[in-house]
Amino acid sequence: HAAPALNGLAKAAKDDRVPCRCAAARGLARLAVASAAQSGPACPYLPKLLPVLSRLLRDNGSEVREAAAGALKRLTKEHPEAVAPHLGSFVPALADMAVGDRSKEARHYADRALRHALQIYDVPNGLEMAQAVLKAGGDANAARGRLTDVVLRRLKGLPDESDDEEGGTWATLAADQDDDDEVVLGD
Repeated sequence: HAAPALNGLAKAAKDDRVPCRCAAARGLARLAVASAAQSGPACPYLPKLLPVLSRLLRDNGSEVREAAAGALKRLTKEHPEAVAPHLGSFVPALADMAVGDRSKEARHYADRALRHALQIYDVPNGLEMAQAVLKAGGDANAARGRLTDVVLRRLKGLPDESDDEEGGTWATLAADQDDDDEVVLGD
């Protein structure tokens, strides 16, 4: 059973050390992907581990936020049907990260995770699901303030190859690849 592993990873996600929290995010992703592959939308572990990943999206360490967003990107890309019932537990935190995180890498993964979670595709009706879950009463309505129609169209326009870890561009909703976060943000 995965319950002891889930409990251990949830505990590691609260550790004081950044590498432990990063490892917890990656471990939660592996557990989530394996469980979703086996059980699909009926996966018993997603309601427990998605809030932990969501909390890690708001971590003080940029490496932890990047790992959590990367974990959600992988999960939402491989098993969008399994995460669909749980969008409200992580989409608001991803939206905050996609439009305002100081880390380019974290924004990159948050953009891609949102694109897959909301099933935003560059086709004529590619925003239908996103608009449905973000509307009043929708599962992820809390993210609507951040995910405006302009932002959704930008997500829709992300090139497909930018989703690859290895070779894609680093286009994000916020700053461009050449910006210097320290200068712009005054850090």
